[in-house]
Amino acid sequence: LLQCIPVLCVWLVMTVLLCVTWFVVQNRHGESDAQCPLMVKILHAVKGVPAGSMARSVSRRDTNGMIWAQVAIHHLISEQDFQTGVYRVEFDSEAYWKSQGTTHFHNTVVFEVRAEGHRHNTLALLRSPFSYTTTAVVIIAHTPDQA
Repeated sequence: LLQCIPVLCVWLVMTVLLCVTWFVVQNRHGESDAQCPLMVKILHAVKGVPAGSMARSVSRRDTNGMIWAQVAIHHLISEQDFQTGVYRVEFDSEAYWKSQGTTHFHNTVVFEVRAEGHRHNTLALLRSPFSYTTTAVVIIAHTPDQA
């Protein structure tokens, strides 16, 4: 029986991840998780808790591709302001780790999003003091003329 515990734990984790992924992909425009065209989720990997207090900023590259202009911080960015282009999400992990009293390696993490059309982007950042992993889920948003 004890030999089955690791297998059951892996199965449980995979089931939860698949359920969460299914929920994100199946969300339609206008529901709580799909209202914002750019959503960020940050998880403290060591403690297994959200790291929502980690400062972040969103910038959009200008049409010349030379200058980054900050577009949003709170609630990231609205549907109306999310135009086609290249966006940068920068996470200030240095201040976060200092507030946790933890030695760390990466001071900032930068993630670029190429926005094309009416899509919703969910960025997930999994952080530990000495590593990070990012992933993204991009869905085509529901428009009123869709059934």
